[in-house]
Amino acid sequence: MKKVRFVVLIFCVLLLATSGAFAKDNMGIKYTLLGGIDVVGEAEAEFDNDVLDDLLGGDEDVDPGLTIGIEGALPFGEGFEVGLGFRYLIPRDIDQDEGAVGVSAIIPYLLLQYNIPVEDDIAPYLVIHLGYGVPLLDTSDQEESLEDDYTVSNPSFDATPGFHYGIGAGLYFTEKVGLQFLYSVSHFDTEFTSDNWPSDDIDNKYSRLTIAVTYSFN
Repeated sequence: MKKVRFVVLIFCVLLLATSGAFAKDNMGIKYTLLGGIDVVGEAEAEFDNDVLDDLLGGDEDVDPGLTIGIEGALPFGEGFEVGLGFRYLIPRDIDQDEGAVGVSAIIPYLLLQYNIPVEDDIAPYLVIHLGYGVPLLDTSDQEESLEDDYTVSNPSFDATPGFHYGIGAGLYFTEKVGLQFLYSVSHFDTEFTSDNWPSDDIDNKYSRLTIAVTYSFN
């Protein structure tokens, strides 16, 4: 986890260090607002404890949910843009037999975009995200289920941030309005504790496809 934080920090420092040089060329920052829906979501959880893994581990579907965000990017060579973004995943549920889990996240990220040169009104591009996901979980239903069905005393799930990446493509229909498709994966760890069960560390992964409308301006 410390290595992930270090890598993300280095990328952010490099971006901030070079942004001043770009601004001197009067290129200007391009801002983008976006709103979309996350579909085909899947959550994976792997427990160290075999009993908990049988109860709560494995792959589960995640309900569709809304995502909003903002990005700022600067030109970086021929056709490339580099910048920073911020997305908020509005809460949605992970469907589980032992109680639904509400999941949300705050995600800051570095973005790299390549605008494909075409002689057409519709301009395509490719994009890569590399960032840090801060998970926000609502595990109250699952904790209640563990207490009622398995006599677990004071169960608790404490999530910690982790590595986030995404890859996708988009189209600009005009200079300002576009559509983007992004496949992204957020990794994070969760610690399970209770008064009468052994503590456990959980490896989590949440993957989804985001279809978003974008609006860009300078």
